[in-house]
Amino acid sequence: AAKLEGRMHDLVDDREGRRLRGRGVVIGAGLLGVEVAASLRQMRLHVELVSVHRHPWSGFAGEEIGAFVAGSLR
Repeated sequence: AAKLEGRMHDLVDDREGRRLRGRGVVIGAGLLGVEVAASLRQMRLHVELVSVHRHPWSGFAGEEIGAFVAGSLR
């Protein structure tokens, strides 16, 4: 089982102390969802960002900024 030790960058596999690899899913593309997705990408995980909206940050940013944010997560 994995556990979070302090910060997102300290996500390790409990059993062997290795950093996790693979895939992650973040539900919600608001401010926190995008932040979590970006942190997981920095850890070199493949991330699926799931949202009912056409682009991230749709609640407070326009489509152009949302497209930029989506591109930066690729």
